[in-house]
Amino acid sequence: MKIVLVSQTNMSGVGHTTRLLQFARHFQSVFGSDNLDWICIVPGRGIPILKCLSLRKIFKKEFPNAHFIPMISPSIFGILYNFISQLTLFVYLFFRYFKKKDLIFWSELTQSAWPILIYQRWRRAPLFVNIHGTADEIIQFRKRSGRSERLYKLDVLREERVLANSDGLIYVSERMKTIFEDRYHLSHIQSSVIPCCVDNKKFNWNEALRDQTRAALGWSDRFVFIYAGGTSEWQCVDEILGLYAELTQLPESKSIKPLLYFMTWSASFKEIQLKSKKLGLNENQFKLMTARQSEVGRYLRAADSGFILRRAVTTNQVSCPTKAGEYLLSGLP
Repeated sequence: MKIVLVSQTNMSGVGHTTRLLQFARHFQSVFGSDNLDWICIVPGRGIPILKCLSLRKIFKKEFPNAHFIPMISPSIFGILYNFISQLTLFVYLFFRYFKKKDLIFWSELTQSAWPILIYQRWRRAPLFVNIHGTADEIIQFRKRSGRSERLYKLDVLREERVLANSDGLIYVSERMKTIFEDRYHLSHIQSSVIPCCVDNKKFNWNEALRDQTRAALGWSDRFVFIYAGGTSEWQCVDEILGLYAELTQLPESKSIKPLLYFMTWSASFKEIQLKSKKLGLNENQFKLMTARQSEVGRYLRAADSGFILRRAVTTNQVSCPTKAGEYLLSGLP
């Protein structure tokens, strides 16, 4: 038996990739590394092959049968490129597993799910789908990216057809399970709810280490807020910055000396810096930084309070943010 895990990511350390690692480690512990193939689609602008090499360096030691396929973001070339990318994946699967028997496919609900669905139906192999978002989120929050409306319709159609033709579904919350079963009439399909989990070896409370880190960073006499995450619209970055700016104007702020440590991708630094300056935040009140995944727990543990705001949309009603668990395990209110 060969488990073929197909996923799509271009970053290590984010909640989505952390969840993928959790599944990959579980499958490998149960079935063994020889019986697990991890095919990772790596989308991105510019030269995605560089991201493939970076991810390969991080994951190859732990997952010897991990394979990384570079693909340029379909939003650049539209539907034609979207079709070519998926055809490429189908051809890859065809030649790689043409003579293999007893295949079981595990896929995310991404663009890669189309060729996986077609291939597994042809091979009559079971398909299990992991769901961690909704197509309406893509429609609502990515319209500004310039993607064609026809691509959005394909996203919704993909979601409906892949789920309806799968052999098993994995949700991250009971709320997600309820919404999808009602929307697409999926109650007859076997399903499980597996919330996102947090590595308590990386994220934990240790008062001695906290004090040591705060002293090293010069935080001992300050009240430190922290944000660790992306800058997508649904993550409410503008609202977080605005709320923090209001907190700095309160009379109590003089005694607590507030500081917001904003941890995100370096590609977003310029945009966030402009927003913080418009709100009147100076370098003593606001700091931008990036950190390796292995270092994030250190900063969370040393802070006093964490920011997580989400828009009241379907995706956030059904989600299970990894970051929320990391905050709580680190002792952050």
